Amino acid sequence: MKALAIIPAYTHIDHRLMQALLEAGVPFLPLHGSSDLPRARSILISLALARKPERVLFLDSDIVPTPAQLRELATSELVTAHQALTGLYAIRDTRATPGGGASWAVDALDPQAAAAGAELIPCRWAGLGFAAVSLASLERVAASLPEIAGDEVPWRPFCVPFFDGAAGAYYPDDRSFWWRLAGAGTRLLASQRLRVGHVAQVVLRDVGDAA
Repeated sequence: MKALAIIPAYTHIDHRLMQALLEAGVPFLPLHGSSDLPRARSILISLALARKPERVLFLDSDIVPTPAQLRELATSELVTAHQALTGLYAIRDTRATPGGGASWAVDALDPQAAAAGAELIPCRWAGLGFAAVSLASLERVAASLPEIAGDEVPWRPFCVPFFDGAAGAYYPDDRSFWWRLAGAGTRLLASQRLRVGHVAQVVLRDVGDAA
């Protein structure tokens, strides 16, 4: 198996993502019903590693790529034993980030170069909504992590957040994952070519309807 996508989805996977996966011919492994996203991601990575794909694709259930973008992520030669690749998708805040006009879920090492339109952007971290990491990169991280038992399957804390007291910094699930990968010798590139959709679903309820 060359690529396997993992998708944490509390309720469902967006139908447009499902269609793109089927058209691209990318096999995927979902995990439904878990509200603990760091744990869900970590379990999915552990399950994926047991299947030995050449690379693991990280997809959020509300990301909407085209089939061509999925195929590129699944086959790009930029993904190596020491390099990972992420696409760009909008986040829901107002921070100025690369691309001009949109806020992307990446932390570029050189924001000026990124804003100038460089096709490939070296990054410290990115969201885990549309990324690819090689089996070799993930296995190096796995070797440094303890195995956690007691769930349906044993898993390793790839994405479990932590607080760095010395730096005064909190690392949530996505940043903690990339921090661990960087420590194991994998660098991260973002591709301006891989700009994918991100569905925003908002539910409004009138307070007068409260039970």
